[in-house]
Amino acid sequence: MTDRISIEEAEKMGVAVIEFANKIKKPRFSFAVVDSGGHLIYFMRMPDAKFATVKPAIDKAYAAIAMKKPTSLLQYYKVGGFAEGFSFCNPRIFPIAGGVPIVRDGKFIGAVGASGGLPEEEDEGASMAALKACGYPTDLKKIQVGYIEK
Repeated sequence: MTDRISIEEAEKMGVAVIEFANKIKKPRFSFAVVDSGGHLIYFMRMPDAKFATVKPAIDKAYAAIAMKKPTSLLQYYKVGGFAEGFSFCNPRIFPIAGGVPIVRDGKFIGAVGASGGLPEEEDEGASMAALKACGYPTDLKKIQVGYIEK
């Protein structure tokens, strides 16, 4: 298996996000997949998604791979602290839930980002549905740099 996300996997993740959105009756997400360098490899905007959801979805994916943590964990640092400092230096560091790294065989190979719903429940839920569709880990505490299995 390669250290890259295939376009077929990314498309499968996109379908999972659509299914998740339809299940919760909120078909209004933008969804992005980036590679290990934070470069966009897949993007989807549902017909009811506001155009204001596009950049946050992409930047949540970027932030998740750049920081090697789910963006929901970055948000705890945001007020006057760690993530705010990174956001000043790099405005693409988006410390709001919805971005999750993709880990394969212990390596960070990319990330997903979703925007269009409530961040912790719906955006993160959409991203987790995407990871589950391709069999990637979904335990947020384990999908981050520095995690040590005990």
